[in-house]
Amino acid sequence: MYTAQLANALAKNKNQVTAIVPKYSYTEEQFDSNINIILLNTSQSYFDMFLKTINPVTYLRIFWLINEIKPDIIHITWDFLWFNLLASILRKKWPLVITEHEPIAKNTEIRFYGKYIHRATRPFTRKMSDALIVHSEKMKDFLVEKRVEEDKIYVIPHGAFTYYNKWSKEDIKEQKAILFFGLIEDYKGIEYLIKAEPLITKEKNNAKIIIAGKGDFSKYEKLIKSKGSFEIINKYIPDAKVAELFQRVSIVVLPYTDASQSGVLTIAYSFKKPVVVTDVGGLPEVVDHGVTGFVVPPRDEIALADAIIKLLNDDELRRKMGDNAYKKVKEELSWNTIAEKTIEVYKEVIKNNYATK
Repeated sequence: MYTAQLANALAKNKNQVTAIVPKYSYTEEQFDSNINIILLNTSQSYFDMFLKTINPVTYLRIFWLINEIKPDIIHITWDFLWFNLLASILRKKWPLVITEHEPIAKNTEIRFYGKYIHRATRPFTRKMSDALIVHSEKMKDFLVEKRVEEDKIYVIPHGAFTYYNKWSKEDIKEQKAILFFGLIEDYKGIEYLIKAEPLITKEKNNAKIIIAGKGDFSKYEKLIKSKGSFEIINKYIPDAKVAELFQRVSIVVLPYTDASQSGVLTIAYSFKKPVVVTDVGGLPEVVDHGVTGFVVPPRDEIALADAIIKLLNDDELRRKMGDNAYKKVKEELSWNTIAEKTIEVYKEVIKNNYATK
């Protein structure tokens, strides 16, 4: 989604954009028709990933594809193991920009691939890149602490996923509901939202908590005391259904215990929903406390409940915060703004690249 939205915005600035994406993650309607798409025949299977990683043909094919395009610059927008390992080869011929969405490896990361990316390839790609883009000053400070050259780190906010707004419907009424949206992962702090429920419903007995996303929910299900206060949608949510979810609710909650940034936050903003987030990673840099939402301490169900109750009890405050959030989307987090800032990085990198030759 991030790659598609950025590519579309860059192309609107009269740039020729080619996106190389895996087949398993490609959705045609996410990309505008003027984007040149090259699909890589790969899957999310660890076995398939391993075979392609150790196969020299993988790297030769990607290098050949890029050489055919003859780009001015290469921008890797996601942790893609082959590109990470290709970085040293690619950089010899083209300027290389890498976006690090999650510079800090999550403490709860249990997947081997996730750990491998951070521990084995990140130091290498940070050294090989001509520029690194992160989404917050806090993440920039983290990279500087890791001895990454400060002058090659650029802070560009995560653009708002307004893509989902095209499925909005006027007949969907807002309910006194709180939404958690996204993959079910340990670092998302779902247990603290569940623990906050008795406090919330004691004050607002008609409030409902909606938890929507794919992943193993079994251990959280055991924590729920009042099933009638929850709506669990434990599956992948199609794009067309995302809008309906965000329109239905009054508040979007991100009770994370660990994070660098979140696209979910920007979806909430695009639907004029105030947010309650925890003070982790770069989230507080996107949420203006008391203006677009509330920032509370992580792992604190009481503070989380208090902020939610305050919003549920004050319709005017909730509406005003939602309007402020939408204004932020239009002025600071629009993809046109993100694209302009990204192009400035490209220009500087290209200029510096030519100056050294």
